[in-house]
Amino acid sequence: MTLTERLTNTNQWFNYIVLVAIITVIIAAAILLFNKKRIKKIKDNTTSEEIAMRQDGYQCIVCFAIALLFLWFVCAMSFPDYIMRGDVLITIFFFLFIFTIQQIHWIATQRKAALLVLPLLMVICFSQMNTLSRTWMMRTNGNVTAETARAVWDDILEAYTKADQSEEKKAEIHVPLYNRGTNWPIMTSGAYWVSETLYKYGITKSYINASFIADSEINAKYGLPVIE
Repeated sequence: MTLTERLTNTNQWFNYIVLVAIITVIIAAAILLFNKKRIKKIKDNTTSEEIAMRQDGYQCIVCFAIALLFLWFVCAMSFPDYIMRGDVLITIFFFLFIFTIQQIHWIATQRKAALLVLPLLMVICFSQMNTLSRTWMMRTNGNVTAETARAVWDDILEAYTKADQSEEKKAEIHVPLYNRGTNWPIMTSGAYWVSETLYKYGITKSYINASFIADSEINAKYGLPVIE
């Protein structure tokens, strides 16, 4: 097993552990919150800080439910796979994170022994978050490897370079065919923005009047799924 595979397996197990830890914290907090004897004792000795903390917890749960339902319906009506994107999921889990942090704080105030465990958990979390295979890993669209994506864009940049050296300053660049619509993630309308960026940052000396043409032969060249 390679180092990358070992790191990936380790991170997968760590993700499971974090998920179980979050669920455990929520269950433990729920037991403490809804224990009848404790509720009576809390009511008799509740401080304004505890009341505010409990109200904030309820608000987080309500916001989490609203965000989950809203994004669920939006993704179902647009593109279901969007629900798996990190920038979409953070909207949902933000409130869950806040609620979890509140409950950890509450448990720590109720159980002083928990203060001895929290620093160790923080060290483990930070050591696992900042890893080469997760935080700084290569990410691409279109379900392709980073090497394939780099090779495709190297060919596109090479076509721009050749057009920059020509007199016409024009180029018809063939790109992989992804779908019959916008051809996301390499949109056929994106040639304008690529030309603007390359010219703005001095990569090309002249503005290139380019157009992207979706071509299934490029898919075959790079081993990408061919769309008929």
